[in-house]
Amino acid sequence: MRKFVSIVLAIVLMFSVCMPAFAAGSVGAENEPTPPEYPLIVIRGVNFMNEYLDVGTKNERIYIPPIKASDIFAAVFKGAAAYAVTSDKKKFLTPVLDYLNETFKYIACDKNGDSVYNVGVYEYPLSAANYEDFPLGDDHEEGILTEAVNRYGAEYVYYFNYDWRIDPLDAADKINEMIERALLDHGCDKVNIICCSMGGVMTVGYLYKYGYDKVNKIVFLSAVLDGTYMVSDVYQGKINFNPVYAYNFLREGLGLPFIAKILVDILYKAGVIDRLCELLNSFVAEETQFVLDYTVRDIFGTVSSWWALVIKEEIDDAVNYMFPTDEMKEEYSGLLQRIERIKEMLYAKDELLRNAKADGVGIFVLASYDKPLFPFYERSGSIGDGLETARMAGGAITAEYGKTLDVEESEFLSPDKMVDVSTVLFPDSTWIIKNAPHVACKVGSDFAEFMFCLIDTEENMTVYSNPRYPRFLCVDKNQNFVPYK
Repeated sequence: MRKFVSIVLAIVLMFSVCMPAFAAGSVGAENEPTPPEYPLIVIRGVNFMNEYLDVGTKNERIYIPPIKASDIFAAVFKGAAAYAVTSDKKKFLTPVLDYLNETFKYIACDKNGDSVYNVGVYEYPLSAANYEDFPLGDDHEEGILTEAVNRYGAEYVYYFNYDWRIDPLDAADKINEMIERALLDHGCDKVNIICCSMGGVMTVGYLYKYGYDKVNKIVFLSAVLDGTYMVSDVYQGKINFNPVYAYNFLREGLGLPFIAKILVDILYKAGVIDRLCELLNSFVAEETQFVLDYTVRDIFGTVSSWWALVIKEEIDDAVNYMFPTDEMKEEYSGLLQRIERIKEMLYAKDELLRNAKADGVGIFVLASYDKPLFPFYERSGSIGDGLETARMAGGAITAEYGKTLDVEESEFLSPDKMVDVSTVLFPDSTWIIKNAPHVACKVGSDFAEFMFCLIDTEENMTVYSNPRYPRFLCVDKNQNFVPYK
């Protein structure tokens, strides 16, 4: 049950943070584009609704079927009825896991980490000028593309859309092909990169495999730069339902109306949320192995890219938890070899990026916060934007949601005392943005102007370069800058 709940919530989380609207069409520019010195490569994050079975054929269809509340309730009701008769927790879990397996089975990779099914995406290997259906939109990755096309012209904008399950070191080859195409198209020697969410790990894969000689600037936008607590905890079985975290999420993480928030307050004060979390924790502790064997390992544990989201120091423990026996390690040896290569890449990352920066590559890190996270894993009390700010910022110290840090005030501490960036990889080129969504870039917003200023300014900006863009920023719902609050 622990793993079942954790994976369901993990999938919901990925939907919430990595599934902006994928809108084709164009958004008009007010001014004529100005050709940039270097073309721009945009590397997106995860998008579940962006992948298809039998892509490009008459049988093409979204690879995850519609998720209906009625189907979920039916599975839970069936399991609950069986449990009421037998008191066997496995009888409850089996129909629920069967639903989960059927819904998400096409995510599965084999024991070497290669896709089991014919799943693919629409790729755009050429510049935006070559496609009538180039995916422009108003926000998130599509907002970045719109801003770039409006500013530079479509021929200077390239979009790396990929199967998010892919090994970052395999994605590196495809990114290299796109960069070489952009250089050939424009007769230049470098590109700029904006990498979003999981695109951060894919970009690191490229740098690790091909180096940084052909890169001018990189913006890591809500990027998975340093693993995630969520995947690390789930892959080690560290699941815990904390009633305070659950209350924070229910009240502030779902966008509930005021009346619903009052109801959540009543339930919390009455102890209902505490009792529910206690029940879940007592129930989930007993059937971890069953759920791991029945569903988790072969659907979710075989996805190479998710292993790149495990905190590097915890990969060995996660491997031993997911594949506990020597026989199992032999059975999954192909996947484990991939994981070992990913681990080597992650351990090399910090020095690689420091060397790139020292050699003149502009490296900018943008991380957002002030949302509570899904309350099902041990470290879910951290703040974030769907993923944890501490990890996206490259090693920040953050308070639990609703609390403050007990540290001395300094230039590295946010005005609300919730984020300390003195420990991050690049303190002078890391910006923390309060209230921004995951992968923000609303067209025409102050945030969009700021991000493209990082790309367009000739020198490599720091938090000291422009008084409009200090280390800590705060935005409103339209992603325009407002006084910190």
